[in-house]
Amino acid sequence: MPFRNLGYTSDRLLPVSLSSADFEFRIWINNSTSIDRVISVSKDTLFGKGAYLTEIGQVFAKHKYKSKQFFNQTKIVPKSGIDGFITKIDSLKLSDFQSQDESTFSVALHTPFSLYVVELKENGKYHCFKFNTHFPAKDQNDSKYIALENFIFSEFDYKFHMN
Repeated sequence: MPFRNLGYTSDRLLPVSLSSADFEFRIWINNSTSIDRVISVSKDTLFGKGAYLTEIGQVFAKHKYKSKQFFNQTKIVPKSGIDGFITKIDSLKLSDFQSQDESTFSVALHTPFSLYVVELKENGKYHCFKFNTHFPAKDQNDSKYIALENFIFSEFDYKFHMN
């Protein structure tokens, strides 16, 4: 098929709310670096299954004030496979998650933190929420957000924080 723009799944960085996939999960990750990472996982009866890591941002030269635009997209596979990943996502009941109350999250000055935005579309229903964690520092809070962060890190073998 020469025209790929008839519908899209995880291979395109377009709004999840408009996705034509039966299942679409996307998490936008900013770990206090200049590169944002986006993990997209989808499953569709027409387009099949897919999972991609997209990296977008600027790379700065050490000890210089110059930067280069950066974009990279890599096909990835969750450790539990796409079907296993979807099953685990369903068990987390992400549709019940709400955006974190910003007033309950505190960060000391000059301390890195991570921002996550999660989008989920399943059975025609779209849900989105955001939260922060203290990653890369070890977080003492055992919240559902930390559990989701740890789940993502365990499913995708990737160094999320750059030195």
